[in-house]
Amino acid sequence: MRLVRHADLVPQPWKNGGGSTREVCAFPPGATLDNFDWRLSMATVAEDGPFSAFPGIDRVLMVLAGGGLHLNLPEGDHRLMPGQMLSFAGETPVHASLPAGPIQDLNLMVRRDRFSGRMVRHRLASGASLAPDASVRAVVVQEGAVQSAADLLGPGDTLLIESVMEARLVTKAESALVLISLNVPIGEGSVL
Repeated sequence: MRLVRHADLVPQPWKNGGGSTREVCAFPPGATLDNFDWRLSMATVAEDGPFSAFPGIDRVLMVLAGGGLHLNLPEGDHRLMPGQMLSFAGETPVHASLPAGPIQDLNLMVRRDRFSGRMVRHRLASGASLAPDASVRAVVVQEGAVQSAADLLGPGDTLLIESVMEARLVTKAESALVLISLNVPIGEGSVL
């Protein structure tokens, strides 16, 4: 396991320059925005505008905090409130607007010919435990506090998991956790 503190994430400009993102983890190690196989990041959306295009990439986006995000896609409009998510192709033209000010989001991107990925949100009472299944590669704390074998995690912190044997989590307060699952290509070995 590896703990990634939100406070340690370094802001970088979006691919199109319209906002900032904080990379949590990418594979292979050292990958750039142009050559990753998968990438998990958190972004601040502070103004209306288009999303960056990522041809060949499948995306799952979830609003972590803020007053909501309105997304305009060719197939229709979507309004996402904190805890809600949307999957879409990275080459799809997406225009975002902020009806109630800036938001924070969680973004999983996977190269569709190599990986598939998904995010599932769980709301747990204080004192509840969770043991992720073998497909889970990361757990992000959206709200609350969670104890892992590594340390106590708070909002925005991420636990990267290499072995589910080590990954039992216990909530220290009512919490919302996001579990990120990835398939592992045969013969590829570890994806962290």
